[in-house]
Order: sequence, then structure tokens, then C-alpha cells
Amino acid sequence: MTLDIKITPQTVLLQTTLKLREAIMQGHFAPGERLVELSLCERMGVSRTTIREALRRLESERLITNKPNRGPSVAVITQKEADHIYHVRKLLEGEAAALFAERATPVEVDLLQRALDDFEAAVVQDSAIGRVSSTSEFYEIILKGCGNPIIHEVIASLLARINVLRAKSMSAPGRARISAAEMRRMMTAIQQRNAPAARMAAEAHVIAARDAIRAAWGKNTDEPDSGADIVLDGEAESLPESANHPPVVPVVGDELWAKIETILPPVAPRRRQYPGRKPTPDRFALLGIIYVLGNRISWNHLPADLGCGSGVSCWRRMKNWQEAGVWPKVERLLVQAGLLPRGSPAKPRAEIGEPGPATWKTDIAGPLRRSAKRD
Repeated sequence: MTLDIKITPQTVLLQTTLKLREAIMQGHFAPGERLVELSLCERMGVSRTTIREALRRLESERLITNKPNRGPSVAVITQKEADHIYHVRKLLEGEAAALFAERATPVEVDLLQRALDDFEAAVVQDSAIGRVSSTSEFYEIILKGCGNPIIHEVIASLLARINVLRAKSMSAPGRARISAAEMRRMMTAIQQRNAPAARMAAEAHVIAARDAIRAAWGKNTDEPDSGADIVLDGEAESLPESANHPPVVPVVGDELWAKIETILPPVAPRRRQYPGRKPTPDRFALLGIIYVLGNRISWNHLPADLGCGSGVSCWRRMKNWQEAGVWPKVERLLVQAGLLPRGSPAKPRAEIGEPGPATWKTDIAGPLRRSAKRD
């Protein structure tokens, strides 16, 4: 018996659609870029009819737009639209994770663990396609197993745009590693059948992804002061972490941030040697402060992949809040939310660039003071 391995026209169409979808998700075609049919035919080696049908399918997924007298072009997802998508995801995926924790069968939980294993392998291999596809599989298992088909239908209608945003957010240095840790927390809560914890972990994951997208769209980082400041496209300095207590990545929810934002004073203007650069937004600086104080590490060891600016800039921001008298109120809210331990020390900045361990210029519990040697 002979095996028929001929490629059918339908298979060609599916492959063409898949390749175009991947090219858009990976940024090979920029948002707003025109997609010329003749050029695509030559590059992909398929007929114009196949290209047109593939573009129609991608248009139904909202990945491309087709305007009169202009033709098809890659859709532009605005920041406002992305915020709306993440808002819907937070509501629905949080509920789906809680329902899945209650209702999932042991087989479904095992499948979810395999999808998470695939994602972590893709992170190690630095495979952009693998990261997106395994994340989609992870959520597909949750959405199918949650028992609410309407949640699944709504998220499925947004899936193409969600995957575009996923690819963009995970392209940020270190974001994929942080995302894996967030998904592991979801997995642990589901394995423990803890529905409230699964909901919180899923919502925190969506919020962190949204913040990563916002940072990728409009982040302006502080000018480095020394070799200890962060190089965004470089390798983050290794963290001194314990095997039993790895650093925890904080997530400040919208409700908590709304309370804190009203307390904070206006951001101080840039120093005169860097007048053209905008300061790190307060919310990102706060995440860096929580990371350092909560994990009790040096400001020098604030990872670049958190997107919070340099450890020095976060230290300065906390110093400004201390001088304005608002830090005790902020700290109290963070302690109540469980983001800081009670009595966490307000660490001053270390001397940077000196050999050997960092040394603090003031007592740990005392107020922050600039080092005359540095400034």
C-alpha cells in the first residue's frame, strides 16, 4: 500500500496562514506595514489566490486590516486596546483558573503540568514561537476545563491579538523567566485545589504582563550612573538567592496602586546632566523598591529584567518619599498587602563600583543620606 503524501491545496493554505501569522507575531511585519500580495507570492512561493484567502483569515482574527484604496496591512494594537484586552483577560482568566482548580480532573491537571514544562523548556531554549505556543496551550487547557464554554469563546475570539501581545511582552529581557514563575504559582494553587489562590495568581500574571507591555511601549529608563546601573539589553547581574527562598517578584494590583498613587508627591525633575530623559514612573520604581526591601538584597542587585530602572534610581525615589514624609504611609499599605515584611529596613544605597561586598553609608534603620563621595 502506497502512502499518499501529496500536499493538498487546503494544506498549502493552512501552512501559508500559519507562516504569515507567525511572521506578524514575531514582528517581521511591523504594525501598520502594507502586505503586498505579489511580494508575498514571490517570497512564499504560493499562488495569489492562496495569499488572498490567508489574508482574509488573518483579517477575521483582527491581525490585519483591509482598507479601501490601500489594501491589507498589519493591524496596529494601540495601548488603549491592549489595556482593554488585559482587563477582559484579568476578569475571565482569573475566574477560569478558580473554576479549573475546583473542577479539573487529574488528567487535565497532568496536561497542564506538561504545558508548563514545555513553556519552561522554551524559555531555556529562548524559542519565541515555543513560548507563545506553549503559553496558549497552558491557557487552552484551563479554559476548556473550567466548565464555562462562554469564557472559552470570548478568550478564543481575542486569541490572535493576545498572542501578539504575548510575543511582545515576552521579548523583553527576563520577562519570560518571570512569567514562568507566575505560571508556576498558578500551577501550585491548582494542584492544591485552592481556587482563591489560583484566581489571585492568574490575575497577578495578567497584571504583570500588562505592565510589561506598557513598559515596552513607553518606558524611559534613567541614565546609568555607574557600572552597577542597568543595561536593558544586557545580562542582569546575578542575584544572591537562597535555594530555599528565591527572590519574589512583586505585583502591585490596581486597587492598591490607586491608594498609593494619591499619597505620592510629584516626581522630581531630572538632574541637569540628563534633562531630556523622563524619570522612571512611580509604579515601576515602587516595584523595584519592594523587590529590594522584600528580598533583602543590595540595590546593586536589582535585576534589569524587572523594568524598574536602576537600583540607584529606585533608591533616590524612596529617599524623595522619605523626605516628603509619605514613605511610612506607603510602607504601611505594602505591609498590609503582604508585599513587605513588618519592620523591613529602609536600606540606604551602597557604594557602587568598589571591589568586594557593598558597604552601606548609613545605619540600616536610619534615614537615607547621600554619600558625599558619590555626589
